[in-house]
Amino acid sequence: MRVVWAAVLAAMPVYAQHSRLSPEDQKALREYELTEAKIDKLMSVGKKMKEYAQAHPEAQKKGDFMRGDTLDDSVKTVEAKPELAAIMKAEGLAPREFVLGMMSLISAGVWAEMSKSYPDAKMPPEINPKNVKLLREHPEILQRWEAAWNDRGAGGTHK
Repeated sequence: MRVVWAAVLAAMPVYAQHSRLSPEDQKALREYELTEAKIDKLMSVGKKMKEYAQAHPEAQKKGDFMRGDTLDDSVKTVEAKPELAAIMKAEGLAPREFVLGMMSLISAGVWAEMSKSYPDAKMPPEINPKNVKLLREHPEILQRWEAAWNDRGAGGTHK
């Protein structure tokens, strides 16, 4: 259960956006399929962004990362920070893929963990069941995610 709360608390602004997603944004999120390679990229970007924020405390603004009323607004918020967009580009991720990937990972991770306690609960339509299955089959991904957010390092990558 610690994994769920670590992910949710660390990325609450992203997760909270689900209630505001348009049907088009929900469809994009539902259709986004995570892979271990994509998750590795997301974690690598996250680690580099964290390092950047630690080295540049003036760049930190609480609560505004990935904010937006739509998926496109969230992408524009990320793109407005050229240093973060450059980190994503260096890892081979466009800002839109980063936003979709983060939202998908967080949503699927929360659902994978929550559904263990509530197996009869109905999965929200914007969550891709394949992403939940991936995280259920590879619990080490959520363990690495938790470790990354708890300052213990990302714990390596999948090969």
